[in-house]
Amino acid sequence: MVLNKCPSGLKGRNLAYVAPKAGPVNREYDIFERLPDGTHLWKDYVHGLEQAHRKLQELAAQSRNEHYAIHTPTKEIAARVNEREP
Repeated sequence: MVLNKCPSGLKGRNLAYVAPKAGPVNREYDIFERLPDGTHLWKDYVHGLEQAHRKLQELAAQSRNEHYAIHTPTKEIAARVNEREP
């Protein structure tokens, strides 16, 4: 590997750093509300599973509608509050 051909703007930077893969704690989640008529309304965006749980608890205190946090790239629903039957 030849490092001396690095562009001048990158000299002195740590080029060996690799960001950690986004696990459930580091993921970005969209928060949705499921309305009584079955439509889904985007409410917010949060970073991290802990923030998702906090936001869902906040929304559950304001509304009896179902709310959920979803990691949109994988379509994985990480958490729900006030879950309703389909």
